Amino acid sequence: PDGTARITQGKTSVLGAVYGPGDVEARRELPEKAAIEVSIRPPFGLDGPREREWERVIGGALSHIIITSLHPRTLFSVVLQIISDDGASLSVAFNAAVAALIDAGVELRCLATCACCSLLTSNQDGSEIQVVLDPTLEEQSRARSTLTAAFDMATGGILMCHTEGS
Repeated sequence: PDGTARITQGKTSVLGAVYGPGDVEARRELPEKAAIEVSIRPPFGLDGPREREWERVIGGALSHIIITSLHPRTLFSVVLQIISDDGASLSVAFNAAVAALIDAGVELRCLATCACCSLLTSNQDGSEIQVVLDPTLEEQSRARSTLTAAFDMATGGILMCHTEGS
């Protein structure tokens, strides 16, 4: 890899690796900018719909921070291996991707960071709501909803927003 980073938050840990800019297949080649490919590997077993969705969401956010016009007709490949998952793994994976891009020396428009929060009800009728930052897997399973958002650290703009629940 050209750049690597391991981010651990609580009991969640993700290893990120960046390859590129490198050669790209002709069918995926973009004439005026680099293509970005994100692959997420779960801690065990095969990747599924959740990982595919996260790959799309993270890839979209990374396309806004990488200066892709500097590397036309090439590919940046970002591989994210979830080592252990105890909640907030999408935000940890995004942060690992950004740290690996920095380690690889990839030119970025801005630095970015990601955080996760869950809304939990703290009584039987659901009238009292508690916001939990960087929830554990158990807290996420009890949550009404979970929000993961990535931010452009220069402007404070939102680069990525992903919600689960109601």
